[in-house]
Amino acid sequence: MPGELSPVFKLPDNRTYRVKASMIRTDPRFGPNYALVFADASGDPLNRMNIASNTTATFGEQHVQVYLLSLEQATQVQGVSKAQGRYR
Repeated sequence: MPGELSPVFKLPDNRTYRVKASMIRTDPRFGPNYALVFADASGDPLNRMNIASNTTATFGEQHVQVYLLSLEQATQVQGVSKAQGRYR
């Protein structure tokens, strides 16, 4: 959900993180802009940045990249995944 921390996700090397994206504004040229928080599994922020939708955020210290879809696109992808039986 926008503005809430995600469920914990685990990387292949067993590191665990959470993310939170809160919409800041919508730019008519570039679309939605978000405040992105990258956090540890307990929710303590490790890094923050402002990012546009359809953009990759790179958190170098953790060696992690996060690709951010707009809420509308994420909802569409989720619907397709559910229809195909691939939603987790």
